[in-house]
Amino acid sequence: MAAGVLRTVPLAGELTASLISRVAARYGLAASSVMRLWTCRNSPTRHDGGGVRADVEVVLNGAGRGVLAELCGVELAVLVRALPSFTVDDPKISTGRDASLAQARWRAAAAVAGEAAFGCRLCTARRTGQALRAVRYLPRLQRICLRHGRWLLDADADQPLEHLDLRLLPEVVAAQRRWPGVCAACGARRGGAGAGVHAGACGGGLLVGAGSVLGAGGDLAAPSAPAVGRQRGITA
Repeated sequence: MAAGVLRTVPLAGELTASLISRVAARYGLAASSVMRLWTCRNSPTRHDGGGVRADVEVVLNGAGRGVLAELCGVELAVLVRALPSFTVDDPKISTGRDASLAQARWRAAAAVAGEAAFGCRLCTARRTGQALRAVRYLPRLQRICLRHGRWLLDADADQPLEHLDLRLLPEVVAAQRRWPGVCAACGARRGGAGAGVHAGACGGGLLVGAGSVLGAGGDLAAPSAPAVGRQRGITA
C-alpha cells in the first residue's frame, strides 16, 4: 500500500485508533493490516466475547506520528489539532534504542485523553464522504447530535448500538440546544468565576432528565417532563 495515495482527514476529537481504522477502510483493508506499519509489542483490550473494544486507543512515538501523517496525506499540524492523543508520549516507545523506529502502543482511551463515544455516522459521511464508524473523545454532556437527533453512546460497551434515535423526543434535543445559554446565565450571575463548576453541577440535570426518557433498559419512552439545559452536540 502506497502511503498518502488517498487523503483521509481526521475528525475533531477523534481517537487515533479510529482514524487508523478509517484509513484502512478506505484502502479496503482490515485495521490490523495497516497496524503492521508500526512496531507494536502489546495487544488491544478485548471484550469477554473476544471482540476488540471500540474505545481502545493507539499512542505513537515521534517516528510513528510521521508515518500516520504520510498515510493520511495531511500535515502533522492537522493531526496535532484534531487528535487529542496524538502528542501523548509513552516512555516505553518514545525512549530507548528503538525510539527511531515507528512504534505504537495500545492503551485505553479513558486513560489517555478521557471518555470516548461513537461519532454520528451521518455527520462523518457529511464530513468525509463515507458513513464509517468513528470514535471520538466526547464528554457526557456533549453526546447529542443536534443535526440528526441522535444520542451517541459510550464506546466501551459490548453491544452493537452506536446511538439512540431521538427524533420522536424533541424535548431532549431542545434541552441540549438550550444548555450553553443556561451555562452562560449561571456564569453571569456568579461573576464568571464559578461558571465551569456550576455548569458541571447543573449538567446532572440534563442527564437525569434524559435517563428518565431512555429508561432502565435503554428503550425509548415518552418523557415525564421536558429536560432543561443545552449544550453543543456534534455538528460536523
